[in-house]
Amino acid sequence: DPPYRPGERKMIHDHYSYGFDFNDHKRLATTLERTSSKGVRWAMTTSAHPDIVCLFCRYYIVSIPKGTGKKIGALAKDSGEVLIRNYEEVSP
Repeated sequence: DPPYRPGERKMIHDHYSYGFDFNDHKRLATTLERTSSKGVRWAMTTSAHPDIVCLFCRYYIVSIPKGTGKKIGALAKDSGEVLIRNYEEVSP
């Protein structure tokens, strides 16, 4: 669950106390690509921001339908998050 793309929340509330910018998301995508090529299976949740999702478009991406969304502690119909994994889900 890497930090989300910096935006208004980051700028106003300093949501993350350290910097994790879009270049870090690109670096994460490159690192996960390398691990995938070695046969490592991984999954992560992250922001559904189009720029971030685009970095992982070759993988399996599923929207997370409910979550806290923008209002902390309150369930929202759209979480604004996705689950990304590099393996196909196997049915039992």
